[in-house]
Amino acid sequence: LMGGRALALDAYAETSYLLQTSKLALRAADGWKLIYDLEGLSTELYDLRSDPGEKHDLAAREVGLVKDMTRRLLSWSGSSSPVLP
Repeated sequence: LMGGRALALDAYAETSYLLQTSKLALRAADGWKLIYDLEGLSTELYDLRSDPGEKHDLAAREVGLVKDMTRRLLSWSGSSSPVLP
């Protein structure tokens, strides 16, 4: 069907543990992963191509990318009032 080519798509995830944590995540097709903590309104950003173990949070260095991915993530999740860090 795809002629042997891989289909590159973004993937979204939502985690909610009762009384513990609520997080959203976006794994972009280009290898970046954003984790957004709904309670602390904090973000983590990882380049999974060079850091598959998610050991080096790049959110402070890649502010523009964090804002873009956060907007995309909150748009997907249906949040009516996104708060950008």
